[in-house]
Amino acid sequence: MKSKIFNLYIALTLLLLGSCNYLDITPVGQVIPRKASEYRAVLGSAYKMVPQHKALLNMRGTEFNPEDDPFGFGLDNFDAYKDIYTWNDNSQDSKTTEYPYVSFYQTIFLTNEIINNAKNAEKDSDESLNQIIGEAYALRAYIYFELANLYAPAYEQNSAASAKAIPITTEIDIEQTFPRATLQKVYDLIIDDMGKARSLMEVEQQKMEANRYRFSLISLYALESRVFLYQKQWQKSAEASQKALAINDELEDMNSASYKPNTHYQSKEAILSIEYVTSLELRDYASISNSLLSLYGDGDLRPSKYFAESWLGYMVTNKVNSTDERVSFRRAEIYLNAAEALAHLGKDSEARQFMSTLLKNRYTPAAYTTQLQHINSLSGEALVDEILLEREKELALEGHQWYDWRRTTQPEVKKSVKGEEYILKKNDPRYTLQIPKSAREANPLLSE
Repeated sequence: MKSKIFNLYIALTLLLLGSCNYLDITPVGQVIPRKASEYRAVLGSAYKMVPQHKALLNMRGTEFNPEDDPFGFGLDNFDAYKDIYTWNDNSQDSKTTEYPYVSFYQTIFLTNEIINNAKNAEKDSDESLNQIIGEAYALRAYIYFELANLYAPAYEQNSAASAKAIPITTEIDIEQTFPRATLQKVYDLIIDDMGKARSLMEVEQQKMEANRYRFSLISLYALESRVFLYQKQWQKSAEASQKALAINDELEDMNSASYKPNTHYQSKEAILSIEYVTSLELRDYASISNSLLSLYGDGDLRPSKYFAESWLGYMVTNKVNSTDERVSFRRAEIYLNAAEALAHLGKDSEARQFMSTLLKNRYTPAAYTTQLQHINSLSGEALVDEILLEREKELALEGHQWYDWRRTTQPEVKKSVKGEEYILKKNDPRYTLQIPKSAREANPLLSE
């Protein structure tokens, strides 16, 4: 049954890409969901379709250096990633990996079906329809947020109302066209969806580790914490962070023998575990850059947990050792979000407290004492800068560096590949990705 439920999303995706031939599309073998259990299955499919794109974002940053396949067999697949690594977004090379686009909308179409129709479903299990619909709203908000941060400018209040972003679709309508909405309209939808999810959500946190791919109230607050941080709505971000931590504030203690990798879905830090944060290719044929390794000082326990020396003699990531290494939101980010938001609000003492709690679990006791003295000596902009530095160290290799550059200073970045230098200028237009060529060719409205 699950394999047949709602195959209509294939046709709907084609609708999004181009409207010229949609009348020729006839879904085959579709089963329109009518029961609560069937809508849960649809939602399960939506979760599975969330793109695994964070590894591509890591390639745009400076955390990895590509390494050659020592056997000369091309196993490193660098041709597929070179243009991404060097920000050559106008590449015509067919080998270059394309950023996901269609798969985001496949997820959105499934959430739309649930949001619009599940309320009338037949109750055939213990599944709460409110919870299912609430999760669908939360997942749709998250997907639109990811799309906006890939294919639209970084959010600025003064320009969001005119900045072109991405298409919005909230219902199934064969007459609908798909122009790019403004960034403000996208964020308005995200915030509205989060509010509706909050009013419906019944599960405070997923008690069963196997269900940590599902949204709950705590992961919704985590999403709000991030969304409002990116919007520079510091008070709302701080409040959402504190609500999430009020439900569960546990951190992994790197001083403890019972430490479990904090990107593992069974970690006590795990809040929402949907996405792989990197790839096997990056683990095997990309070394950790010296610029990242140099950030960690004496007594910082994170390098020993995050990195390992490969048999080829360079440092590689430890954050992709199994299919269980999935993280969309984890607790440490919420501490950092709270600290950053509070520091921007001038509440330095409260910001330092969140940093103190996090760092106590990341440094040896002696190093923590030294680090705490340093944190306590900072205020204002210097404190914000220190929090961003700790964010870079804590969330390394999880897809955050690129987004954090975008939402803050959009700095100039330089890279060297086989003796050739590449430069991403400050405030470079390439901080916003182009919608993939295949989508633009299928739907000319995306080029406007």
